[in-house]
Amino acid sequence: MTPDLNRKGFDFITNWMALLFVAILLLSFLFSAIIVNQWVAYAVVFFAALILGHFLFTSKEGNRFPYYVLAFAFLTGYVIGHKAGNWAVITVLFIAVIAATNKVLKLAQ
Repeated sequence: MTPDLNRKGFDFITNWMALLFVAILLLSFLFSAIIVNQWVAYAVVFFAALILGHFLFTSKEGNRFPYYVLAFAFLTGYVIGHKAGNWAVITVLFIAVIAATNKVLKLAQ
């Protein structure tokens, strides 16, 4: 019995980025809403940017757009939900750590 590929319903293969965008947006909002210490908030942003910088470095040249969209979802949800820390510092730290991680990995190669 072969599966019917023309059936209607949610198709994860074509909608995975939209689904992950909403999930990451909500999770980062909830996660940042429970953090009350600004240094913990900065540390979370630092490590998230470090991981994203590594993913961007190891991804193929033409296939980085989904990572940028998901990074935007994380940063937007995190900045909207944060209680501790400055939104400008969080944004600059996030972008700077991604750029620094990419630079260090290029130099180490």
